Amino acid sequence: MSMCDEVNSLEIIEFTLSNNYYGVPTSLINEILAYQNVTPVPNAHPSVEGVFMPRGKMMTAIDLGNCLQVGIADKDGFFVVTQVDNMEIAFHIDSVVGIHKVEKEEIRDIIHFAPTDGYIEGVIKIKDKLVILLNFENIVRDVSPEVLTIQE
Repeated sequence: MSMCDEVNSLEIIEFTLSNNYYGVPTSLINEILAYQNVTPVPNAHPSVEGVFMPRGKMMTAIDLGNCLQVGIADKDGFFVVTQVDNMEIAFHIDSVVGIHKVEKEEIRDIIHFAPTDGYIEGVIKIKDKLVILLNFENIVRDVSPEVLTIQE
């Protein structure tokens, strides 16, 4: 594969949430964990599900369904763990569909059709469905996790 091909393509992980399809670049994902119980944090943003400690490391869990106003994620679901502003953040999702390589020119902008608050990078058609590409950094910044910065 030439360097030009790498610049024009993007590898994304596709996942589901409330029967909708979403994706983020695989480069942003640290790991995927099976759902674990979380401890609610009083007075946190409504989209913050709470905190939990996989492998003894404190992590904030964000209910992505609540953030996107599409419902609450399945308790048998998963956490997609990413790093934002030197913090590991877990996004609660329903299921992982797979990994796809997409060409950047295939990503369609929907900013003119729906207010996105910077949450949506675009939409891509994969097989017979539309996959909404999310911007986890903007979601985290909106939820304001600095109130949950817990020192280990």
